[in-house]
Amino acid sequence: MRTLKVLFASAILGLTVFTIPAMAIPISVNQSQNITANGQNFVFNFPGLDASDGNGGTFRFLARGDYTAPPETATVTFDSLGGSVVLSNCAANIGVPGLSLITSSCFTPLNSGSDTKLDFLFAMSGTLLDSLLADSNITVHVNNNPAVSDLTPTTWTDFIQVEIDYESAAAVPEPGTLLLLSSGLLGLPGSRWHQRRGEGPHIA
Repeated sequence: MRTLKVLFASAILGLTVFTIPAMAIPISVNQSQNITANGQNFVFNFPGLDASDGNGGTFRFLARGDYTAPPETATVTFDSLGGSVVLSNCAANIGVPGLSLITSSCFTPLNSGSDTKLDFLFAMSGTLLDSLLADSNITVHVNNNPAVSDLTPTTWTDFIQVEIDYESAAAVPEPGTLLLLSSGLLGLPGSRWHQRRGEGPHIA
């Protein structure tokens, strides 16, 4: 009887105190394409994505090209949603509900002529991200204004890169509880041995 009480106490201890919560899976996808023509249009497609945990995520736009000043701009749209984001040298005109600017930077690399390097990081609300992930696929369109020229010299390549980051609703189970319960079972023989020692010698 005492042995059963010890085993039961070990099981409860493992279940209530040492259970390790499941961890969300971080999702990060990105694609890059080179700018090879004036006023070029790009399509970045990310299929087979997991649902999010509902807390939103981030969208990052990086580019190096002829984005010195308007009308040298890049227009970004998501799937078939209405609205767009118009990007130029250190400026972001946001027309997509649920998208907000976190940080931005722009500079002209040394000996790059009219090229500018852009880096914009946006927060995506849970509503926006879940809407985009409804079909497990996100498509990002980037359209360069015709004023954006292909100025690629031989020493570097103009490019556009987009990146999406969020946490998946799926979770990785942690076997902490099972391990602790197993340790309780392993302690059973020792518990029985201590019980026998406490009983003293048996007289027939």
